[in-house]
Amino acid sequence: MADDMAFDSDENTAGRRGLAGALFLHKVCGAMAEQGKSLDDIHATAKQILSTTATIGISLSPCCLPGRGPSFELPEGVMELGLGIHGEAGLHRTRVASADDTVKLMADRLFTQNMFSAGDRVALIVNNLGGLSNLELGVVINSAIRHLETNRKLCVERVASGALMTSINMAGVSLSLLRLDDALAAGLGFEVQVSGWPGTAFQKRVSMQPITVNIAHSTSDAAKTEENTISEELGQCFEKCLRAMCEKLLAAEEELNALDRSAGDGDCGSTFKLGAAAVVQMLDSKSLPVRSPHRALVMIASKMEEVMGGTSGALYTLMLVRIAHIMKQAQGGGIAGFIPTVRDCVSGAIDVISSYGGAKRSDRTMLDALYGTHDALLALGDGNDFTADQVKAALPKIVEACHDAAQSTKSMSARAGRASYVSADHWTEPDAGAVAVAIWMRALQAPLSAATALL
Repeated sequence: MADDMAFDSDENTAGRRGLAGALFLHKVCGAMAEQGKSLDDIHATAKQILSTTATIGISLSPCCLPGRGPSFELPEGVMELGLGIHGEAGLHRTRVASADDTVKLMADRLFTQNMFSAGDRVALIVNNLGGLSNLELGVVINSAIRHLETNRKLCVERVASGALMTSINMAGVSLSLLRLDDALAAGLGFEVQVSGWPGTAFQKRVSMQPITVNIAHSTSDAAKTEENTISEELGQCFEKCLRAMCEKLLAAEEELNALDRSAGDGDCGSTFKLGAAAVVQMLDSKSLPVRSPHRALVMIASKMEEVMGGTSGALYTLMLVRIAHIMKQAQGGGIAGFIPTVRDCVSGAIDVISSYGGAKRSDRTMLDALYGTHDALLALGDGNDFTADQVKAALPKIVEACHDAAQSTKSMSARAGRASYVSADHWTEPDAGAVAVAIWMRALQAPLSAATALL
């Protein structure tokens, strides 16, 4: 076997290495032997496979032989391209990149010998070199299929994946391609009972074609005017509020992740980054009706449900829908009704999160930051005659109360959320979800202060 595409030519005296592409040969020729084909036919098919198979490997780490150290040294943030399966280093090093960029880099090597052309039917092996998780391998599989079909215009008919030809615990992956015809496809699909093979046969892919659904929307100026509930200037302020919140959450990704790692799964900041980035994209594309805040919040809630995932995504979705309903009922209250409306929105958020999330005050969750905010709002009184100056003076107090409440979770016992499942020894930092609330609450202070003159 000589499927290694790490070399630019066949001039290396030792020749190309045999890598995971050998599995194509083993599977097809084994199927032919099982069916009683002649040795000449099997030999001819083996030669065909040899001439139409290509493999390239990449890794984020060396492997470690039992009782020994790493097989080679690889600096942090660097990945090794063109390595074999015996623990040896590769031929080229590059900075760690995204799955899509890494797959493109690997595909560029697979196509150096012009074995494949647009329209070719191919089989793909995505081989775990030993140390990748199933989740990581799945990301590579998805990226590889998408790149080969979209960018290289190949027809990926069959896919196998798993730890099929490993290098101990190397955190890497190899991609192998075989140009198919009907006979080779039949050989790959021949059922076999082997414990290390992915399933009983090479899986035939079902092409997933996107479905476009056209939903009618009224785009007339009259319809848009009827949907608007605030002035253009206030709409701009509302957009500034959304952008400010998103910018602060995007900047706080690592801070929130670090807090979450102390007593959770370490992805709080990444989760909020997904949501914030999605809102920014909606704003940039002008798809949010910023002059109709309640409609905009419902649309954002739908997007949060789609992109954020986890408990945070579900709770923020429910919270935004409740706030949208409250804002719709309170529209037109002006500056006098601003504080009562905000108080109702925070109260509604607390209610919906308590109802669906099961947490209570002092359970060391995001609720504690909201309760601190609500307390500050109640302290302002329950009247409906606030002036612009009173609102501007109140905003810093509300923000600080939220911040202090979030920080106070550091000394609380976790009775809800992921932190409640770990030892109290890990409760050394404030709750990440509560800090996230304090971050976006503080981001609102400046644009809301500016808006008071317009209400």
